[in-house]
Formats: sequence, structure tokens, C-alpha cells
Amino acid sequence: MKNTKRIFLILIGILLGVAAVVFVLTNKQPVKLTFLYYETLPVWLSVVVLSSLFIGVGLMGLVTLWLSLKHRRQVRRLQRRIRDTEQELVALRNRPLYEADLAGDIEDDDSATESPDETSNS
Repeated sequence: MKNTKRIFLILIGILLGVAAVVFVLTNKQPVKLTFLYYETLPVWLSVVVLSSLFIGVGLMGLVTLWLSLKHRRQVRRLQRRIRDTEQELVALRNRPLYEADLAGDIEDDDSATESPDETSNS
């Protein structure tokens, strides 16, 4: 399966390379680029288009790298939080119960079941 994928990617790369060569050979018209008051020397149209393509691919690669690192940091932070929460849960499950804790729970339950009228009459 890995070899099939590798061969498929190589074939796509070869096809894209052939397409780029054909594009360069068929677009040799000289063009001048103008930006504000700056004008370039005449350059082949294919050079301009392919340069734009490679600059765009490079910028998107940098953006993708930045987002990947950002998500990686977030995953590490969340994994650390999960680990700490699991350790706290284990500590709370292993905590021994004392009679004072149970008595406090019973008193709290009794006061919670009394109605407001009964507490004001006492």
C-alpha cells in the first residue's frame, strides 16, 4: 500500500513537472510588471506566473507550519491538564473517610431536608 501511494505521488509530480515545462515553453511573451511607480524589465509571462505560484506555496507552507505548532502546543497543554486532573481524581478516590466527615455529611443532609418554616420556628 505504501509503495502504491509513493508511485502515485511520483507520477503526479512528473505530470506537474511536464505541465510546468510546457507552460514555460508556450508562454514566452515578455511582460512588464508595474507596482505603484516601479516598473520591471520585460520578463517572460511564465516566469512571473510560476514565481507567484512558488511564493504563494511558500507562504501557505509557513502559515500551515505556524498553525501546526500552535495546535501542537494546545494539545500538549490539554494532555498535561488531563494528566493532572486524573491524578487529582485518583488522590480523591484513595482519600480515607473519617467519622467526622461522615457526621458532617449527615448534619448537612438534615439541614437541607428541613423546610424554611421549621427553621424559623426553632
